[in-house]
Amino acid sequence: MLLGSLGLHLLAMLIFGGVKLVQYFTETETVFEVPPPAKTYEPRKLELKVKVRSRPMSRRRPTRRCSGSGYRRRRPARLARRS
Repeated sequence: MLLGSLGLHLLAMLIFGGVKLVQYFTETETVFEVPPPAKTYEPRKLELKVKVRSRPMSRRRPTRRCSGSGYRRRRPARLARRS
């Protein structure tokens, strides 16, 4: 049984290996044709008119110093009386 299986596998290898060898040696070289390049178009140049208005000057809040020797925290009026 073992010899029959081994013989069958060898026979299959010879048949399919032979087919692959014939395909390899008779294969013709594939040639690809390149299509002509597509036409390119110049994009439209758009000129847009933009109206620019000046912004009114906004009032800036005064900056508060949070550290340093000149900073003194003020208490609200209702708490100032208790101390």
